[in-house]
Amino acid sequence: MTRKLFFAFVLVAAVMAAGPLLAQMSTTGEIVGVVKAEDGTVLPGATVTVEGAALIQRSITVTTDAIGVFRFPQLTPGTYVVRIELTGFNAREYRVVVNVGRTSTVPVELSVGRASEKVAVRAEVPLIDSTSSKISTSFTPEDLQKLPTDRTFSAVVETMAGVVNKAAFGAGGNVDGYHVFGVGAASNSYQLNGVNVSNTKFGDTYVSPNFDSIQEIQVVGGGASAEYANYTGVVVNIVTKAGTNAFHGSGTVYYTSDSLRGNNNVDDIKDLEQKKIKRDYDTSLVLGGPLIKDRLTFFASVRYAKSENAPAFTDFYDSLERQGYQLRLDFLASPSQTLTAMFNSDPIRDYDLNWQETVGDEAALNRTQDTETGYLSWVGMWGEKTLTEVKFAAVKGDQKRIPVHMDAAQVSDYRIGVDYNSGGIYRDEPEKRQHTLATLTHYTDNFLGGQHEFKVGAEYEEASNKINQYTTGATPTTPNGVLFWILPFGDAAYITGLTNYYDRSAARIKRPGAFVQDKITFGRATWMVGLRYDNPKTLDDNTGKTIFNFTNWSPRLGLAYDLTGDAKNVLKAAVGRYYEKTPTYGPAAYAGTGTGTWTYYNLITSEPFDPHDWQWFVDHVIRPENFSSSFTSTSIPVESGIKNPYSDIFNISFDRQVGARSSIGLSYLYRKQRDFVLLTQYANNVTYEPFEYTAPETGRTFTLWRVTGGGPRDFALGNRDFQEQKNQMAILQFQSRPTDKFTIASSLTWEWGTGTRPNNECGVLSLCTNGIDTDPNYEQNPYYNQGQLKEVRTWQFKLQASYQFPWQILGSANFRWVSGRPWGMENYQYAIPGANDPYYFYVLLEPKDARHQPSVTNLDLRIQKDFNLGGGALASVILDILNATNESIGVGTYFSTNVQDTYGKESAERGETVSSTGKASPWSVDSAPPRTLKVGLRVAF
Repeated sequence: MTRKLFFAFVLVAAVMAAGPLLAQMSTTGEIVGVVKAEDGTVLPGATVTVEGAALIQRSITVTTDAIGVFRFPQLTPGTYVVRIELTGFNAREYRVVVNVGRTSTVPVELSVGRASEKVAVRAEVPLIDSTSSKISTSFTPEDLQKLPTDRTFSAVVETMAGVVNKAAFGAGGNVDGYHVFGVGAASNSYQLNGVNVSNTKFGDTYVSPNFDSIQEIQVVGGGASAEYANYTGVVVNIVTKAGTNAFHGSGTVYYTSDSLRGNNNVDDIKDLEQKKIKRDYDTSLVLGGPLIKDRLTFFASVRYAKSENAPAFTDFYDSLERQGYQLRLDFLASPSQTLTAMFNSDPIRDYDLNWQETVGDEAALNRTQDTETGYLSWVGMWGEKTLTEVKFAAVKGDQKRIPVHMDAAQVSDYRIGVDYNSGGIYRDEPEKRQHTLATLTHYTDNFLGGQHEFKVGAEYEEASNKINQYTTGATPTTPNGVLFWILPFGDAAYITGLTNYYDRSAARIKRPGAFVQDKITFGRATWMVGLRYDNPKTLDDNTGKTIFNFTNWSPRLGLAYDLTGDAKNVLKAAVGRYYEKTPTYGPAAYAGTGTGTWTYYNLITSEPFDPHDWQWFVDHVIRPENFSSSFTSTSIPVESGIKNPYSDIFNISFDRQVGARSSIGLSYLYRKQRDFVLLTQYANNVTYEPFEYTAPETGRTFTLWRVTGGGPRDFALGNRDFQEQKNQMAILQFQSRPTDKFTIASSLTWEWGTGTRPNNECGVLSLCTNGIDTDPNYEQNPYYNQGQLKEVRTWQFKLQASYQFPWQILGSANFRWVSGRPWGMENYQYAIPGANDPYYFYVLLEPKDARHQPSVTNLDLRIQKDFNLGGGALASVILDILNATNESIGVGTYFSTNVQDTYGKESAERGETVSSTGKASPWSVDSAPPRTLKVGLRVAF
């Protein structure tokens, strides 16, 4: 039986065997409680009813078991009223807030009286989840509506303690530089309603639903149970809204333009001038409600956003359109089964890009992206103790980069920051992903002296990625096109030419997986014991060859101990292994087929040339005497016994509830990452000799090695022990339960990260440095092994708060302060006399943390005035002030560290070299927008 048929069989079996069901399907939270009398006696047979707008039907009723326990699993996020009734006792009601992945425990105590005498709705249940050891945060609809952000899920996740630059807890992996429309970090796992929608190539995601269609965002880090996989940072689970038994909807529009923006280019550097905005608006319509009362609900959303941006000093405006369409149906087929189906589409079009001040549309290009996601889920209950769930999601995406001028070669002049002739690279990247997950959960409340939540699951995932990429400017000499770039080199020019750059690789990932776990409660202690198995395989789709075949075993152990028995003082600890997901980037290009043998040519010349005359570059640079190196990236072997990169994570925390509505927590996390996949020099007979070099930029003297003979080098994919990372993080957190008027949450984070592997995007994807093992310029460079990692922010302070003023005026703030990133100066090896190692491109001139960037302060503000329109309708006028501090350096990936880096446009303007070393890179301009005012209008009913 094939895997697809097997999972289809599981789906059908779950449907046919389902018993009484909790109405609203979701990968969400649960309400659990124990009913006792005032003297502590447990009360079996009590009737417990839950009601809430998030249910399809009006209510769900269960009875307490022999030890007084009741349970409502799989409840959609929202606010519920739980009513407990038992003959001879006064009835009670509790207001309970349910969040994704959280157990809301209700400690019920009934007093003797008449059941008809109801005690009014009490205060909420305890703030702290005393049954879970994982590091987790949920962003509720109130958070999403009140928080001033750029209205993307990734901006919301960034407010979580320990998350910076889209990565989490030191894992790194921001891949913004690789995927223009991709969202997130490669070390994270991205889910839509609990099913994987991560990007196949890099590990971020194409899927970004309409912000107004998101019900809740769940973020899970270390301490997770065995059901969580494919990440070393966090799992980001986007839970979409569902319809209810009442019609609700909203219409929203946000607008900004250049007249509503500031200027954070405080040093007046021409290269750092922001794009101009003619207009930028974002509109959204959502509607949900019943199609058949108490049986079938729908939720639909439509988004259309458009912005027109022009490079600084020009009137060459692009046309960026973002659309979003979503439809979700929830069907209560019977009291025993629910089906959910959803479709989400996020097409993007960006035309007329890369027009430049001096050359017009020479290097113009267009970008498009199409993403479609289908989702299906079926949930069933067998009695009140056994739950089955089957989910399926399919994602289809295609991203294209289309140069307008295909018949010319691109020449990029980094001395002045201008591209000539062409957009340079054509790229078409279609990809697909299918993920099926089936789980069975069984609850037993009196087994071996404790309560148990047994859960087993099986899943199968298959994803593929194809690339059709090549350079423009084909000639008989360069049949696959050619690229040239010009670097400053004193009074001369350093010209590099790249030929035979094409990529027609195709890769596929197949991952069967399974897990078993038990959540065991003995008195005040809750243990989580689990083990998962994954067998990810990466294949070359062109030939069917298996590139990677990993066998991963992930043990997980966690403990939550309620010190005082009232969920107000909880100690938590967990340890577990987490394997990195295996993106196709790198393995497919290096160990697969479809890529060329890239050849580099270098020429240093003082001869005048015209960058428009790209044929001159072909004739003068692409010559045998200028040959520098070549890189054969086709079918590089994979070493026997290669392993999947992983992190071992230990976390411990203490949470204390302070008063009725607030809690503080102190957490510590330690991570060790090993088995990075490297492009190894498994056969290297190159000989070296050391020489001393004193860097004039730093005054430091250290040893370098020049190549004296031997070769060529043979490469393979493998693991090396000297490549590792270690991270420590401590977090002090304060949280308060929201009231009708006031909400506040804050965190202070300390981080320390060391290792030989960078924790930027290359640290996760690997293969960004060629053959560093057996090369003394890496292994024996004293600075390579010293200092903190580049993406470390030693201190982070975050604060989110809102207050409801009189006259229906809301004020809210999102504040973030992070200390500056460490960095050390580098230089190109070609610029160092005596250095000739072609695989040692960058030379570290000092330890990686010899210097630090300035700290960053970001403040986003919102002022909102509400107007009651009658009939339950509300209109809101919104003013968002983003980056109110007008910081000029963002928290993104790019800043210059090489001593050769210059501001090309500014240098040309002044007629002298203006260094950008240690400062914001021109690549970072769009990631650090200035103070921006956005005006919004929202009407909801």
